[in-house]
Amino acid sequence: NRTLELAIIDTGGPAVEEWYVLETYCRPRSVFIVNSVFALHEGWIAARLRSAGWKEVLSGRLRWGNGFPHMLSLVEETGWVYMMDFGYFG
Repeated sequence: NRTLELAIIDTGGPAVEEWYVLETYCRPRSVFIVNSVFALHEGWIAARLRSAGWKEVLSGRLRWGNGFPHMLSLVEETGWVYMMDFGYFG
């Protein structure tokens, strides 16, 4: 049984422990992942879900604002993705 409709992942790192708990115990039906374009952040979660048959429903880009001026020379934009496990309905 699934216990969570939507998980939102937006951390400052790879979220390994967080995803382990979500995947093992909460089993979300859909996931919104911020920083999905970075493999060393949450991007690995999106790749893992794709390989498990999850589908990308929506995706987009975000530009960093003035809140992080010291980072703008390294990372000017990031991506997000909304994914669903349509096998859940079957």
